[in-house]
Amino acid sequence: MDTQISNNFNGDGFSLDEDRGQEYKINSLALRVDLEHTISDNLNWELGANFNEARAGAFTEILELTDNSATIFDFDYEERLHSGYTALSGNIKKGIDYELGLRVEYNKVRSELENQTSPLVDRENTNLFPKVSLNMQLDSTKTVSVNFARSIKRPSFSGTSTIRTFINPFLEAINEVNLLPTLTNEVSANFQWKNKSINATYYRKTNPVNFTIQYDELLGRAILSTINLEKESGYTVGLTLPFSHKTWTSTNTISLNYNKIEDSTATLGNTNPYIYAYSNQQFKIKKDATIAFGGWLLTERQEGIFKRNSMLILDATITKTFFEKLQCAIRLNDITKAMNFEESYTINGVEAAGVYFVDAQEIAFSVKYDFGNTKKAKFKNKEVDENLGRIK
Repeated sequence: MDTQISNNFNGDGFSLDEDRGQEYKINSLALRVDLEHTISDNLNWELGANFNEARAGAFTEILELTDNSATIFDFDYEERLHSGYTALSGNIKKGIDYELGLRVEYNKVRSELENQTSPLVDRENTNLFPKVSLNMQLDSTKTVSVNFARSIKRPSFSGTSTIRTFINPFLEAINEVNLLPTLTNEVSANFQWKNKSINATYYRKTNPVNFTIQYDELLGRAILSTINLEKESGYTVGLTLPFSHKTWTSTNTISLNYNKIEDSTATLGNTNPYIYAYSNQQFKIKKDATIAFGGWLLTERQEGIFKRNSMLILDATITKTFFEKLQCAIRLNDITKAMNFEESYTINGVEAAGVYFVDAQEIAFSVKYDFGNTKKAKFKNKEVDENLGRIK
């Protein structure tokens, strides 16, 4: 990515201030083995191992034309991820199924800048991730399930590099090379009655990742970056209520949420619950034509450190089938162009209030032709490279 940056101060006209050249590359190698053995009719055993190794490099050269000075970052990144898991699943008796699992994971990360004697990051750790689930069928229409799991979410590779983005003379977006993964402990329960359900979830997170703005005295500008905060916890209680009557099909979900984000460097607000709701109403206006209206809602939120705005997003879809095999659809997304995220917070003595504008308004067309009968694929695939989602 090559960038030339011109600024216009006080209406004096644009002048070239910076010339930037940046490169980023990554190689990822993955190997996975999964074994499955049926011990008995009521007991199944799984065993597996996973190996990942990633190497990335980033190069940044920033030339300040006003004083003819140059800043160069030549960055190397290496990560090893070795893991193994075992799981037992089966049923205690008719109508009661269970699964017990444990994953052991070793991770080593090292990154450095060329011509520096000590690495920027040099850490290794081993984590255990247990998983327990119990599913009880009360009768032919009612099911109760309870789950516990510990999981991990790692940042993208490019997000832990030295690549940076100029926004304006007073604000720079910079990646955090020592961004830590987020660990989550979660307990959930679900009661299913026919096609209706009620669920509840409680979770605790360590090192949650959030975008924040801080001030860098050396650069003399504000810095927008993702950082780790200390902890996040909360709960969700939700209802799913589908409904149908003649030509009308309705899908509705509503949940009460409480989310608290905390950090010793930040000012903590009075956390309050908020509501998330989703609804889709579909009407069959003809034998071969349907129209649907829907959207989702978030009420105003005070999530510990962050105060965030309410949102209401609407969409619509028209579907028409021609000659019994050609299906055409038009979808209108974010009709009112309302997907603007607002938040305010105080971290490290910096008071920030921002609006993030998302241009999600679109008209989407789709065409589908059915050549004949289709069969469901029997192949059961497991993702080999767990780092694929981090390559972006």
